[in-house]
Amino acid sequence: MKYYSFTVLFIHVVNLSAGITQPNACIGVNTIGEADETLNASPVSETDTGTAYLIAQPAFNCCGVVKLWKAYIKHNGTIKFDIWRSLSDGINFRLVGTHEFRIVVSSDSLLTLSIPPAAQYTVYPGDNIGWYTPVKEMIAYTVNSSSQVKSCISRPSSHPLGSVLNWSTASRTINTYAIGAQYDVNSAPMFVNLDAYIQVVPPIAIGTVIYTISATDPDVSDTSITQLTYSNTSGNGLFSFDSTTRHVIVSANLTATAGYHCITFEVEDICQNKDTGSLCIFIYNEPPTVTCNPQTATIIETTNGNVALTTMVVSDPTDDVTCSAPNIAPFMLKMEKEYKIFVNANPGFRVSTRDFYSLSITCNDNKNSTTAMCNIQILPSAPPRFINLPGLISVSTVNVITNPVYDVLVADPDSKSFNFSATCKHISCPFTINNTGSIQLDQDLLDRTIGGYDLYITVTDGYNNAADTLTVTISDVNVPPKFINLPLTTVLYVPENTALGSTVYKVSATDNDGDALTYNMASSPVTGMTYFSIDRSNGIITTSTVRAINYEEIKNTTWTFTVSVDDGKVTVK
Repeated sequence: MKYYSFTVLFIHVVNLSAGITQPNACIGVNTIGEADETLNASPVSETDTGTAYLIAQPAFNCCGVVKLWKAYIKHNGTIKFDIWRSLSDGINFRLVGTHEFRIVVSSDSLLTLSIPPAAQYTVYPGDNIGWYTPVKEMIAYTVNSSSQVKSCISRPSSHPLGSVLNWSTASRTINTYAIGAQYDVNSAPMFVNLDAYIQVVPPIAIGTVIYTISATDPDVSDTSITQLTYSNTSGNGLFSFDSTTRHVIVSANLTATAGYHCITFEVEDICQNKDTGSLCIFIYNEPPTVTCNPQTATIIETTNGNVALTTMVVSDPTDDVTCSAPNIAPFMLKMEKEYKIFVNANPGFRVSTRDFYSLSITCNDNKNSTTAMCNIQILPSAPPRFINLPGLISVSTVNVITNPVYDVLVADPDSKSFNFSATCKHISCPFTINNTGSIQLDQDLLDRTIGGYDLYITVTDGYNNAADTLTVTISDVNVPPKFINLPLTTVLYVPENTALGSTVYKVSATDNDGDALTYNMASSPVTGMTYFSIDRSNGIITTSTVRAINYEEIKNTTWTFTVSVDDGKVTVK
């Protein structure tokens, strides 16, 4: 098995194309020289050291970049693969590229040595390949009397890139060497800062530099500015281009030429690869300035019609300005010495639906337009507030229907018109309220037994509501008594032979009027009254004081007692 390792040292080349006419560019992959194991016929010299070689023919036949070297290596060591360019006399050659490899192989090897993109040199038609080994020979060969290889032992090991070597003393060898190179298409240059758009603001003095064009090329030999040719292929007389400094320069008065002006540029490398780019220059005309005063206007949602909200502050140093604002309902833009925003009639504002408007106002000077956004904040109207609620009043049962009994007073900073309503909780209400806040009696109270009413009063201003309570007491109505602990939900059991006069149950009742109460009791069947009685003054039910309860003797053992209470006016059972 064969093994090899190598170290590469690349030295970048700069402007080495002086005197070269525009070459034809390579199309696809090309090869030069020979790298074949069949050339491994003769042993290399073990004594020659520091020998440089140049293959006069074949030469490179198009403009491209060297991608790789191939060589049949016989010995370990350092080798420099060279690219030479004739200075037209066939004697003096300039070193325009070199790739140094330190190679270690375990036996004879045909090596392919790739060159990374950053070190791929540009070659031209007529350039030659060569090599140099500072110690002993390394490349295999066969004897060939027609060989075009020149050898020169005087090449310094540190021969600098770009310097010239005189080969007049070199001798032609009779060997064909196993060395070759592969070269490919040269990459096109690329603009770094095109396409571009810039803006200039007149006035600008003629001769002012407004932009500098820059380009680059992936090929190491083309990165020098002198290897790239710049030109502009279009323009309109307002600007000029210096291809040496790559400056774009103002060449005319720009004041009256607002708008875009585009120039096309071209860059070309030595292999005639090209790139184009454009520079669009926008000559700025100062547009009108437009602001809203105030920026955000605030109004109450009850606002209605022809109210000025915002004044437009408009200025332009040179031109007359007109402003417009389509589709801003429920607002409008009007000119009254200055532009103002007004509220339309019946705008129908509702904070609950929408509380903010952003209005677009556009002002134009016939060259440019400016749009300002004016804001309108809709504030909720203040809710109505009761002045004399909650309240408490007393009404007599002899009041006449439709007579006012109370006037509800309301305060509202935003509204003067209100709608009222009144309801009584849980019961039929004998009162009504109109939209002035006047409460009136609408039913006769004489037959009423209720001692008072809680009127739930609601007022609305069309946007907000308020509610509170008016308590109405009936001054001369009798309130019937009512039982507290009747009816019973369970059967009351009394043992037989219970002692005479024993308390069985105490009936309790209440009367809101404080009247004295009298209790009565009836029995079904009526025999129950033989064994039980009720104290009319306090409602205590007791067993008979004279007749004992004997279960075996009584005919009925279950009775239903109906108790009534009387306040002197009404009896309640």
